[in-house]
Amino acid sequence: MRKWKSMLAVGVAAAFALLLLVLPWGAGPTTQRAADIAKLPATEPAPAASGAVLRAEVDGVRFPDWERQFGWRATGMRRDEIGGRRTTTVFYEHQGHRIAYTIVSGPPLKPPKGARTERVGGVLIHRYTDGPRDAVMFVRDGRTCVLSGVVHNPMTLVKLAAWRGDTERFS
Repeated sequence: MRKWKSMLAVGVAAAFALLLLVLPWGAGPTTQRAADIAKLPATEPAPAASGAVLRAEVDGVRFPDWERQFGWRATGMRRDEIGGRRTTTVFYEHQGHRIAYTIVSGPPLKPPKGARTERVGGVLIHRYTDGPRDAVMFVRDGRTCVLSGVVHNPMTLVKLAAWRGDTERFS
């Protein structure tokens, strides 16, 4: 009985920690909170591909289908809210690595402090590290996009963020 109560307490504490991450309590939306969604599991299947994009979007900004071009396959999706803003995250996997691409509704968020800023392929990209994860933040059609995960080379995220698709715009 004591062991069961202990396990229940740990489960409740973990669930509460996840709620603090994704519910609009406390601080408003930030790039960091959007990147933290990468730590959570997918809750829905991956959206289907439709040309160079997936059939998922936030405020008209669509997610890319990177499988053919880069080998990153969409594996799942989740929807959350941070600071009163809707987010949708698509998870991708490639060679045992998992990254998350989160789009945040509403006006652009501020880049994280200390981020390196560079323009690649016409896209202004803010690159930073978040513990063991690499992350990039950029704005596509007025919406904040955050890519984060553990990858072999941090420039992989920059390359993916700058990609505009073969023939279609993905916004």
